[in-house]
Amino acid sequence: MIPNKSAVEKAGTASEVLSGWREFLRSLRNCRVDSVLPIDLDALSAQDALDVRSCMIRLERARQLGRPLTAAGAYWMDELYETLRAAIGRLEQLTPAAAGTPEKSVHA
Repeated sequence: MIPNKSAVEKAGTASEVLSGWREFLRSLRNCRVDSVLPIDLDALSAQDALDVRSCMIRLERARQLGRPLTAAGAYWMDELYETLRAAIGRLEQLTPAAAGTPEKSVHA
């Protein structure tokens, strides 16, 4: 199965976001996409929202190092980044208190 970020983008709960992110990572490994990514990104995982943020830190660090990548590696690095950004954004929408933003009142 080709990795797909739609499960992350369409998740209705924080646990679905995490599940979608884990499934995306599992798909990367099953398709052997991880072999074209920098070794710094081995063993990315997420048990909770903090782990997702840790993944983003590792990914940004790997991108800043600017190691040469194949065209496939560059493509999947961008897909990984976009999916991770979507996961963080969705987690912030679903759990505003955890993201440090005030919750919007339904009665406002």
